Amino acid sequence: MRKKFAVGIDLGATNVKYGLISSDGKVLYGTLQPLPESKNRRRVWEVIHSAMAEVLNRAQSQKRKISHIGIGSPGTVNFLTGKVQGFSPNLPFWIGVNLKQGINRRFPEYEVFADNDANVMALAEYQLGAGRGFKDILCLTLGTGIGGGLILNGKLYRGSRYFGGEFGHMPIRYQGRRCLCGGKGCVEAYASVPALLREIRSLLRRRRDSVLKDWLRGDSKKLTSQLVMEAFKLGDEVATEAVDRLVEALAAGIVGVVNLLNPEAVIIGGGLADSGEVFIKRIRMAVRERGMSSNTRGLKILRAKLGNRAGFIGAALLGWQRGKESQR
Repeated sequence: MRKKFAVGIDLGATNVKYGLISSDGKVLYGTLQPLPESKNRRRVWEVIHSAMAEVLNRAQSQKRKISHIGIGSPGTVNFLTGKVQGFSPNLPFWIGVNLKQGINRRFPEYEVFADNDANVMALAEYQLGAGRGFKDILCLTLGTGIGGGLILNGKLYRGSRYFGGEFGHMPIRYQGRRCLCGGKGCVEAYASVPALLREIRSLLRRRRDSVLKDWLRGDSKKLTSQLVMEAFKLGDEVATEAVDRLVEALAAGIVGVVNLLNPEAVIIGGGLADSGEVFIKRIRMAVRERGMSSNTRGLKILRAKLGNRAGFIGAALLGWQRGKESQR
């Protein structure tokens, strides 16, 4: 079968990642462009259009015919119309944008597919990454926020209003912390990067012995999740305590989904998962301690394989996945 080619775009809170993908899942080109610190709709579109022009010019120079363009975006995305119809706390001005129309304004000759960013990550991991071989998986991205995507019986589950899979906004604590979504006690309020850094700062005010104090030298602005996870891997007590609290909150949410839907596997990606297997093992242990043994015994909890390319790979796969679903 002749190879086909598509462009994938992954819009994040700080960068636009994008690439040229073949129909067998190979990344022929991939890179990113940063978003400006002062962001609005016009400036975000400028970066997306610039990225699109770059990758399309590259494809043209290589005589590769593009079959479609796919884009993954924060927010609740109506897959059929391409409209961001709600909930985008990291890009609040993005609500109401029509992704398909915005791309076709500059590139009208291409069919465009759009979906939530966590959904496209789930699709990529399901087809090409750690989720291969499973039919029912929960995919999570742990970073500034917590994204979730569900594959049930081999298909992306989007829900009745395209809000399905929003794992980060499952409440795990009655009357808990206020979340950016407006709710209380959400997983994201306890298990995201901002939550981890908040916990570390609180612990460092009360505790003297920590390698983090030596690294920061009194400048708390230098504190990052990467530093915390490095300290955690070294066995630092403060970092370990903060990570363990994050893991407990995350495990509570995972067990809730596992008890409800009984998936075969949970795939974990995002910045925090980049710290490696020691972190994933901690999550695995916490889920098994909290969950019902009959439900968690065969559950696989795995680190995502595609890294920060998963978003634009999954976005490119959207068009081919739609074709497969329409043939069923």
